[in-house]
Amino acid sequence: MLAVGLSVTSATARPNAAGCKHVIKGTELPESLDGTTGNDRILGLGGDDRLVGERGNDCLNGGFDSDQLNGNAGDDILRGSNGDNVLTGLSCVGRTPDDIDVVVCSHLHPDHCGCNAFFKRATVMVHEKEIVAARKPDAVPMGYLATEWDFGAFDQLTGERDVFGDGRIVLIELPGHTPGSIGALVALEKSGTFLLAADTVSLRVTLDHDVAPRNTQDPQALLRSWEEVRRIEARGATVLCGHDAAQWDTLRKGADFYD
Repeated sequence: MLAVGLSVTSATARPNAAGCKHVIKGTELPESLDGTTGNDRILGLGGDDRLVGERGNDCLNGGFDSDQLNGNAGDDILRGSNGDNVLTGLSCVGRTPDDIDVVVCSHLHPDHCGCNAFFKRATVMVHEKEIVAARKPDAVPMGYLATEWDFGAFDQLTGERDVFGDGRIVLIELPGHTPGSIGALVALEKSGTFLLAADTVSLRVTLDHDVAPRNTQDPQALLRSWEEVRRIEARGATVLCGHDAAQWDTLRKGADFYD
C-alpha cells in the first residue's frame, strides 16, 4: 500500500469505519484567511501492493512537532484523544515509520515537516528553493524552525519529478505560500487522480475567490500556481486542500483509504 498524508484543519479526532482515530498534529498553524488557527490530521490514500514491493512507500507531509510525540509539548497544544499522533495514524494502515522509504515535504513549515525525525530510513524530497529559504537569516519569522527539518538525507527538487517513473506520483512546483512549495499529483487505479495541494490551497474559498491568505510569501506567485491548480482540476483531478475542515469532513480517512 502507498501511504500518503495530507494536512487539513480540524479541532477533533473522530473514529473511522475501521475504528482508528485520525491523527491530530498539534503544531499551531499560521493565521488562515479568516484569522483562525487549526490543527492538522493525516488523510490516507491507498495504492496497490506493487508500489510497496517494487517502488517503496511514500509519505507526504507527516508534519507534527516531534516534542509533542515525546511528551514535551505545553498544555496549549491540542492533541488527539487516546494519544493520537502521526505514528498511530500510520499504524491504522499497517505501517511504521521504518516502512517509509520517501518522505515528501510540500514545504518546511513545522506543521508539514515536524515529524521527519521519526522516518530514520527515509529520504526527504523537498524543493531546493525551500531549503534555501529555510536557511536564510529571516527564516524563523517566516515560519521555519531548523530543529524540525534540518537533518537527514535530502533529495532536492529543481522542477517537476515523477517519483517512481510511472506517472503514479508526480511532484509539481506550486510556489507562493513559500518559495519552494510543491504539490503531489497522485493517480490511483480505482479512485482517480488527486492533487495534494498542501498550503498552496489551504482553504478552498481562497482558490474560488482569488484571495491570497495573509501568510502568503509571494501572492503573485501563488496566483500563478492557482492557475495551474485549476488546469489540473479541469482535467478531472480532485484538489485536496491543506487546512480545510469542511472538505475534510467529506473525505475517506485512515484505513478507509482511496485506492
